[in-house]
Amino acid sequence: MKKAWKFIKKLVLLAFLGAILYIAIRYYPIVSKLFAGEKLNFRDIRSSVELRDIGRLNSLQLTQSGTFENDTKALFNITANSIWLDYEFRGLYGIDLTEAYVRTDGKDINVYLPKAELTDHSIKILKVSRKDFLKPITPEDLVRIVAEFKKQLYEQYRTDEANLQKARENAFDIAQNIIKGYLGNSDGYTFHLCDIGG
Repeated sequence: MKKAWKFIKKLVLLAFLGAILYIAIRYYPIVSKLFAGEKLNFRDIRSSVELRDIGRLNSLQLTQSGTFENDTKALFNITANSIWLDYEFRGLYGIDLTEAYVRTDGKDINVYLPKAELTDHSIKILKVSRKDFLKPITPEDLVRIVAEFKKQLYEQYRTDEANLQKARENAFDIAQNIIKGYLGNSDGYTFHLCDIGG
């Protein structure tokens, strides 16, 4: 009986040591850090995911570079300092497809699209040149001038009717191609770009 009990104890001990050995090999990086006294922080490292139907069709991309000049005038309209900003503007124009809809009247297909808008933009300052005549340009002055310039440039492109119209026309062309693909045979159909509420 004693021999059987000793055998069972040895068997359990071997199983326990085997489990420890397996864990040590399988999870060596973690085990080594635990014995080294380094704190481990377990966390989910997956990025958060958000799925959202924005319903936006970007139909025009604009890239334009130029130079903005700003002069500060002193008494008697004398130039106190000047600054030049070389910039690059990138913009996307598009429409909100959630507001669009289609109406048919025989062979006439009326595509109702909202007005286009500037959906995204970036302004990169490539180079700053300056001349201090009577009044030095401080870092605060530079920050203010750049901020005002970016605001002015954004408003200029946000309200650019030529770009907005072109973006809407491009969206209309895309819509026509989608509808033609759905129809299969679009011979004889006439497409019309219509204003919402018009």
